[in-house]
Amino acid sequence: MHVESMGPESVSTKKPARPRPPVLSHRATLDVPIGTVARVSGWLQAHRKQVDARAVAATCWTQAVLVLRWFIDRPDVHLLARDARLSQATAYRYLHEAIDVIAQQAPNLLKVLAAGREAGWGFVWLDGTLIQTSRSAAKSAADTSTPSRRCIRPPPQDCRRSRRRASPRSLLRKPQ
Repeated sequence: MHVESMGPESVSTKKPARPRPPVLSHRATLDVPIGTVARVSGWLQAHRKQVDARAVAATCWTQAVLVLRWFIDRPDVHLLARDARLSQATAYRYLHEAIDVIAQQAPNLLKVLAAGREAGWGFVWLDGTLIQTSRSAAKSAADTSTPSRRCIRPPPQDCRRSRRRASPRSLLRKPQ
């Protein structure tokens, strides 16, 4: 059998892509660093030890992959259950349990503001709904005749009592 050498036309001249952290190999590629799966799996393992969960249908790693797949792609839960070899009811239970465990790891607003005060932050950028307002439409700065659609739902009754607007500096100010 005769084997020819590879010519220069078959050599790739592409530059290698930026190095990325290793990703988890799954039935389908899950674009999540393995460290993230390991961290969530560790949180779940600590939670299981705390609640003394003896009879489990899947490992903490499988549960971590299940919840991360749900966060990234939002597939139907029956597909997650099938891939993890779980019943649909168990997949729902594992999904909600993992979401609760992950949520327990997030700092609350008061802790973030206290850390910011200690670090000397001048302001805090809040992303998301913090305080509902009673305004259903506000006029835009560019055109005073056109209201901008920023807030379309009225707040609940208990939020209508306080109309004072908190400034970022007042949130960071030390209580007296």
